[in-house]
Amino acid sequence: MSLLALSYLKLGQHDESDKLCNEALALIETTVEKEHILYAQGLKILGDLRQEQGDYSKALDAYEKVIQVSVIWHDSKHLGVGDTCNAVGNACFKKGDFKETEESFMEALHIERLWLDDDNVSIYTTLNNLGHMHYKNKDLDQALKSYTESLYLQMKRLSGRQYDQLMGPDLLSTTREVIAEIQIIQRKDDEMKDFSSAVGNLAATLRNIALVHQDKADLDMALEVYNLTLAARKAQPIRDNPAIAGTAETIGMLQFKKGNHDAAMSAFHEALEVKKEYQGNNTIDVARTLNNLANMHFSKGSLEEAMAMYLEALEIKRLCLGNDSEDVANTLNNIAHVMFTTGREEESLKAYGEVLRIRQSRQGNDCLAVGVTLGNMADVYIKQGNLAMARTCLEQSLQIRKTRQSSNHIENARVAESLALVHGKLGEWSKAEEALQEALQSRKLHPGSSESNILDAMNRITFVKGQIEASGRSEEVSSDVNVPKGQIFEI
Repeated sequence: MSLLALSYLKLGQHDESDKLCNEALALIETTVEKEHILYAQGLKILGDLRQEQGDYSKALDAYEKVIQVSVIWHDSKHLGVGDTCNAVGNACFKKGDFKETEESFMEALHIERLWLDDDNVSIYTTLNNLGHMHYKNKDLDQALKSYTESLYLQMKRLSGRQYDQLMGPDLLSTTREVIAEIQIIQRKDDEMKDFSSAVGNLAATLRNIALVHQDKADLDMALEVYNLTLAARKAQPIRDNPAIAGTAETIGMLQFKKGNHDAAMSAFHEALEVKKEYQGNNTIDVARTLNNLANMHFSKGSLEEAMAMYLEALEIKRLCLGNDSEDVANTLNNIAHVMFTTGREEESLKAYGEVLRIRQSRQGNDCLAVGVTLGNMADVYIKQGNLAMARTCLEQSLQIRKTRQSSNHIENARVAESLALVHGKLGEWSKAEEALQEALQSRKLHPGSSESNILDAMNRITFVKGQIEASGRSEEVSSDVNVPKGQIFEI
């Protein structure tokens, strides 16, 4: 009955598992004592169930009793105790108790090494668990140490060779050699599934190492390891297409961040091809990758290519999500910006208008996204010379930003300066001064403002005061006022 409860647990049928587990424990209580190992086995399943249900305190209570009984029947270093220590570590990790997590995983690792070969899957899994704990606790050096040790053991298991504890370029070259060997290893059909899973575990550990380097701001090393991750994924006999596409897309994101737009586009194209292969052409995931590729083209100035991909992404999103989703609004926002950049102001306004309608209907009239969209529409009106509409949009945008963002937010200053520009062009110098004074206060409070930024803001105010004092003069606010372009790209 306990084994049946475990089967239901693995299938995710928690209610049935709970019922059978409690029935099994009640039956065991009537036939043997609670200190019997069979009772401990049933409790272990119950603890795993409670952990799956998110009741970590009850899970830990069950595990504690399991360990007590296991020690009575075996000893404190029995492999079953190590397995339960791992379960305790996982529950404590989910609770956020990292001290207890580390102690439990370290005890599990110690016991496993007494019983198992060092390249056993249980050992490198526990090392990965330790790495996850250190990573979550922001101890990146210790996370890297645990993940790297796990990586060596997995490479030993896959290649049959022993490796020294290498780091940096030596680690990369050694891993690259092992992956090359994996690609030519011939496996029997009955071994293929386990072998592919082992290579997938290697790729997952490489990804964890890459994440650590990424968080340490070592993007070059992160990219090197992500590329190894991708190579390992491609070496799996049973292809894991979602993992391949996800890794390629991550590489594309980092290459874009580094300014390597050609490399980023290549990675995104690879992700797109893989997604279309296993998902089909019309999925929301495909649309998002198209959107990212369009962003690449836009950043390179290839506006026609960008527009074509944005439109393809929009068509898919409308098909999958309907006309009023946030995803549709985001892509429409990008399309509107391309139209604005290419001088198609009326079409741009129409697209921004649809973005505004969607965001107002879904998030309310005073959400920050609405404020951003109003600012984008103001840019178009300014370019058209429709200053009255630009003023209205900027006033509404600024009001929303002031309620949704802190008073020292730099975008508040920029929108206020744009509003001052419009007031100046309309000859509304007192209102222009009021807006510039507001912008100056935001810049003074913003921690990233330089002395030159503040001096420029003060000079604008001086200029406007001169316009107020000089009767009959109609000169405009200096043209160096920054007009915000909005948050267009959603990479």
